Amino acid sequence: MTDARLIVVAAITGAAVMMLELMGVRLAAPWFGQSQLVWTNVIGVVLAALAAGQWLGGRWAERERGPGPAALLLAAGAMALAQPELVAWLAPRVLPSELSLLEARPFVTWGSLLVALLVLGTPMLALGAITPWLVLRSRLAHSEPGRVVGRLLGAGTAGSLVGTFGATHVLLPELGSAGTVRVAGGLLLLGSALLLGRRPPRVALLLWLALPLAAAALPGAAPIEGLLDTRETPYQVARVVQRPDGSRALLLNEGLDSYHSLRPATGVLTGAYYDAFLMPALMAPSAPDGRADVLVLGLAAGTMAWQLAQVAPELRVTGVEIDAEIVELGRRWFDLPEQTRVLAGMDGRVAVALDRAQYGAILVDAFAQQIYLPAHLTTVEFFVLLRERLLSGGVVALNVGGLSLEDPVVAALAATLSHVFEVVQAGRVPGTRNMLLLGWLDEPPTPSRVSQALAQAQLDEALEWTLDAERLSVLGELSGTLLRDGHAPLEALAHRSWRREWEPQPRSAPLSSKNGDEASALARGRSALRATRWSDAQQLLAPVLQSELPLRRVQAGLLLGNLAYERGEWGLAQSRWQTAREVVADPAIARALDGNLALVAQARARGDELAGSAGRVRGAALGVALAAALCVLGLSLRVRVRPGGAGVER
Repeated sequence: MTDARLIVVAAITGAAVMMLELMGVRLAAPWFGQSQLVWTNVIGVVLAALAAGQWLGGRWAERERGPGPAALLLAAGAMALAQPELVAWLAPRVLPSELSLLEARPFVTWGSLLVALLVLGTPMLALGAITPWLVLRSRLAHSEPGRVVGRLLGAGTAGSLVGTFGATHVLLPELGSAGTVRVAGGLLLLGSALLLGRRPPRVALLLWLALPLAAAALPGAAPIEGLLDTRETPYQVARVVQRPDGSRALLLNEGLDSYHSLRPATGVLTGAYYDAFLMPALMAPSAPDGRADVLVLGLAAGTMAWQLAQVAPELRVTGVEIDAEIVELGRRWFDLPEQTRVLAGMDGRVAVALDRAQYGAILVDAFAQQIYLPAHLTTVEFFVLLRERLLSGGVVALNVGGLSLEDPVVAALAATLSHVFEVVQAGRVPGTRNMLLLGWLDEPPTPSRVSQALAQAQLDEALEWTLDAERLSVLGELSGTLLRDGHAPLEALAHRSWRREWEPQPRSAPLSSKNGDEASALARGRSALRATRWSDAQQLLAPVLQSELPLRRVQAGLLLGNLAYERGEWGLAQSRWQTAREVVADPAIARALDGNLALVAQARARGDELAGSAGRVRGAALGVALAAALCVLGLSLRVRVRPGGAGVER
């Protein structure tokens, strides 16, 4: 066989490997996202399968009969053509229904590994086994082995380079991830045809037709209720859905219970964290021309820009969004105002560095893969850059996922922000798992000034919590990790945050309290809870559980139950509320406690169900990995190369 044909096949193989690897993550993104965990699982499976395939291929290449390169290419091509349907059938069956973003982590970790093993493992094993075969088929294999190996490996690497750039910059924008995978499958079939000759065997033709047709017959994922639009952008899978109440939401990748833009059906307020950003935006000092400028980093589909256009049309809003196609969705479905100056296709930090404009307020709402803050948008150096773009009296507002100041991510961001700004405030957005951090160049506005601005915008009641000093408190000395460009361990902090919310926390020793101090302890404990100072609340309220007065024991039990429930410690919450219920005399409080107990019972049942499901997914992933390793080992031991040359002994 001519070496030119072998070099083409090697290049095709290299291109297909990268196309299938890159698109494998994209195909699974609607269910598992594209986090570092998912990429690690996919890359790990690909590397392991290629290594096993190369090991087996080296032994198979010495066989008198066996799966030659044409058969391997044919098998890999057939599986590639079936890959989109296989992922769409398998992935939804790994994830439980109505899974929240907070509950999803174990399923994302193990579920993506299981899907990668089942869908990518076998074709990558086949592709890894091809190169040893191609070396043996070369006419120059015996006379110039080094030259042959160098050419084939070089061709494979060059093919991988073409596959990487071609898939991302050419095929994905035009064909989407499923179409790109099918192109890879077609290339593999072409490579098989080059090796088989003009008349491929009928059995081979039936093989590569049967698997894709069988996969196409599988039931796909259930349609998303209210789906209005779907886009595969260079960064993510974006979907616009209309909710039963008439509002619209932008979902990215796995979505789950998370969203990245909202458009309420009526009114201006969303009932989400976007509403909390209105206060710092309305406090923006004016430029010399008398108008205030607001910069939004992480514009998405433009919820904040739309809200500000409704309540304060005199504000000039500039939005930065790295994904230009999300901006197009904003204009079509979310009424992104035409007067908003949009810097699309730009990274937030790059845009701030290049744009020399001065702003009264900078709102940072940038996330990567649902829960992760982009590390370069969280550091001291980044906040110094933002400070340079602020007018005197300006403010930086930062949205952070977390439940309290004790959250490792929130604590690190608050400490870093306070390293740059004179005054830092923090508050939890009611009804969400979002914290709002505010960094002021000067003193924050007085409650009366805020009240006047909110009244003018007719937002008094909706943002009442921003006037509450207990909810939006000035931070003092902070002990969180200081984030810098050279060291910003956001992933590690996010993992600690997740573990903190789902595992029992160490309890601080309660403060001693006499009966006369119990009323003060209750009041201070309630204030600590509202300010998310949970350790302080625990220390203050725990002694009141031993009060001689039943009403105070009830009050302390109710508050400590609320604290435990917020932390995800449902057993402790149930115990606290049950203790309070046994001594309560007030019928209204009794009804509230009964409702709380029913709620925590449902949460515990849901937690037990999810723990069992996660265990089964983990077991399945580990079982498939073990079975695959044993199969490779068995195939390797079955083939023993004869000491004298080609051929095998069994």
